[in-house]
Amino acid sequence: MRSNFNNIWKYVAGGGTVLGYQAWWDRMSNKSSASQMKSTITNVDAKLDIIKGQIDHCPDSVEKARLLAEYDDVKSGLKNLGGIHNRFFEKAQGLSENSEESKTLFNDYNDKFKAAFDKVSYHAEELEKSVNKIITKFMDDNSIIQKINEFKDYLATLSSTEICLVMNISISVFILTCLVSIIFAVYGNFLVEKFSLETKYPKLSKIINLRVKLQHLYIITNTLFIVASLILMFFVNLITLMYG
Repeated sequence: MRSNFNNIWKYVAGGGTVLGYQAWWDRMSNKSSASQMKSTITNVDAKLDIIKGQIDHCPDSVEKARLLAEYDDVKSGLKNLGGIHNRFFEKAQGLSENSEESKTLFNDYNDKFKAAFDKVSYHAEELEKSVNKIITKFMDDNSIIQKINEFKDYLATLSSTEICLVMNISISVFILTCLVSIIFAVYGNFLVEKFSLETKYPKLSKIINLRVKLQHLYIITNTLFIVASLILMFFVNLITLMYG
């Protein structure tokens, strides 16, 4: 008798645990899924802010206007997503979270959200492609960037020793410009008076006079640049000698 009584309570407790776990899982699944969807809206919104910043720097006014119109459409779709999300929580307030009505409401919300999100996601991807296409075109048309890319392609054809030599030349030129800055800072007034730079080159004389006024800062800054460059040159040459 006691054994049967114990078994009954065991089954009741076991069944209650299973049902309780199922209800808990359904509740947490609904909350987790809804929370993830809210997080998805936030992530897309952050991505759109980045795209908006890129659109603002678009050099072509016509393309910029077109992209801004597309951006507004995507932003409107995202706002609609937020509305679907908020309406779900408003309707779910008075419902038991593990009831059939709650599950039906969540499934309906999930379907509507997914359809709206797919539409927003598609337009956002198309907008991003358009922006990237314009950025790529701008970079291709920019002569400075073209020269940089050509130089990078040239470096790719060199050996490590040859690249080291190129770096030695560039660092040497950089150190030379730093030394010139120090000379102008220390002997600026003498050079202006000696070579009558104020009369011949008034703009250059103003720059030299400015450096004289900021003499202390220029000397320290350029000295640090020279020391850092020499350390870098030593390190690069040492590594090239050991492993090149």
